Amino acid sequence: MGTPHDDPAAQMAEVLDRLHEEYPDTGISLQFSNRLELLVAVVLSAQCTDERVNKVTADLFEQYRTPEEYAEADQDELAEDLNSVTYYNNKAEYIRTACQRIVEEHGGEVPDTMSALTELPGVGRKTANVVLQHGHDVVEGVVGEWQQLTHLLISHGRAVCTARNPDCGDCVLEDTCPSSKLDGDVDLASGEAW
Repeated sequence: MGTPHDDPAAQMAEVLDRLHEEYPDTGISLQFSNRLELLVAVVLSAQCTDERVNKVTADLFEQYRTPEEYAEADQDELAEDLNSVTYYNNKAEYIRTACQRIVEEHGGEVPDTMSALTELPGVGRKTANVVLQHGHDVVEGVVGEWQQLTHLLISHGRAVCTARNPDCGDCVLEDTCPSSKLDGDVDLASGEAW
């Protein structure tokens, strides 16, 4: 088990410094060229890899270019276009109905507020934050480096701190992490045995 700093601000500064050093070129891995494509890609990315989403959206974004085209799409045909992503039937419905709302309530433009985005079907706070950060350059929250921190943590989670089997021995944060598996039998974050 690592030893966290007594000062949370110092802890966060240390974490950011180490993650910046470990992942200097981190960023969003979804491929998109506009806000609508970003919204669709992020909805598709739930419980699916960005790599798989990028393969699907390469063709999808050629076929559907506007919210009107998604809104008017046949539900079954759209689902078939998404069939290699997880929960493709649900995601097809979310995308189609979200685009209907974008057309009807937002003049065909992807909303630029948390409240308006989270009112769209299939869009929760996580999806809305990604769309706000990368589509509108809006960062909500108290962390000044929130957008970069998000990508640093995603990169770290994919490379080292996986949910099922974290590689604490290769972790740049191990000495400060309360959930390190190296020196203890209990995850201090959850209180559960490893």
